[in-house]
Amino acid sequence: MLTAALCMAASCTREAPRTVYLQDYLTPEMLETDAEPAIRLALEECSKSSNSTLVLPGDTLRIRPDYCFGKYQIISNNDPSDKRIAFEIDGVDGLTIEGNNTLLLFSGFVSPFNIENSKNITIRNLSMDYTRTHHSEGTVTGTGKGWVTLRFPEDYIIRIQNGILAFRDQDKVEYPYCNLLEFDSEKREVAHYVHDHWIWGAGLQAEQLPDGQVKVYKDDIEATVGNILVFGAKARLCPGFTLDGVDGFLMENVNIWHCGGMGVIAQRSSDLELNRVNVVPSPGKDRMISIPASATHFINCKGYI
Repeated sequence: MLTAALCMAASCTREAPRTVYLQDYLTPEMLETDAEPAIRLALEECSKSSNSTLVLPGDTLRIRPDYCFGKYQIISNNDPSDKRIAFEIDGVDGLTIEGNNTLLLFSGFVSPFNIENSKNITIRNLSMDYTRTHHSEGTVTGTGKGWVTLRFPEDYIIRIQNGILAFRDQDKVEYPYCNLLEFDSEKREVAHYVHDHWIWGAGLQAEQLPDGQVKVYKDDIEATVGNILVFGAKARLCPGFTLDGVDGFLMENVNIWHCGGMGVIAQRSSDLELNRVNVVPSPGKDRMISIPASATHFINCKGYI
């Protein structure tokens, strides 16, 4: 069984700093489907010495939840749950992850990075995105009293069950929603004087139209044709980077194109620097928003921020 986490126990024998290349652990099948087994093996190798460097191979690494590290987490201003974590870094004294311009492409409910009880951590030169966002976006094609019609991109697979609209991905993973907010498609900002519609219960009443569009019903709904309706994620389950008890952290040249919570959430940590970190929608995918919550959030932190 793979080691549960990158953990520096006091009793471990320390070796000289080393450079570990993820490419050495990747098989052709992992490159095509899921790089997580290789990531965990490489992190285990890094754990044998302080101040190691893990070098990613460049190009795209696909990561699924199946082999990710699992544990229950309570994270400030995100929702508690059992997490599936791609890069679990706990109790580490010195680690650099050199992204080498790699795109980390996640599927499902994966938390990309969790860093706890560690110091002197650097992450640089990488981007992250998801095959399907945790929120959903549809273009308004028609309106009437108490209804709108929407057209969704192919990424957002629609299911109407008992007259209720639901979203899922190709693996049949469900993506619940809790609110609606209209965005101006030209200005790419929240539309002028619109309401944030909160949704209680299972979801919105809807019907699938013969041309593939979806007609959604809500008593007080109004929208402008051509604008985008964003179905907000019901919970913040997958922050991009979680820092808890970290002393000394540098992130530079990182693009957070999507995650399922806050971009960077730091709690009980000190001396943190984010340099050229971009939280923006993924280029070329025509998304309206990048992530469903704040780009950064710091709570009970100290030192140089």
